[in-house]
Amino acid sequence: MGNDTKQCILNSAVKVFSENNYHAASMAMIAEEAGVSKGTLYWHFDSKEELFREIV
Repeated sequence: MGNDTKQCILNSAVKVFSENNYHAASMAMIAEEAGVSKGTLYWHFDSKEELFREIV
């Protein structure tokens, strides 16, 4: 788990948030898009809000 994984998650989150809205997007959807487990996603980001703030 490194910067490549984190960047992949960020890219996937941008896609999921843009195709849905913030409230409709879920961490599970983002993890699936990134091809990582939810555990890996939560290793990098504690919450959907934290992930969204990192993007913005």
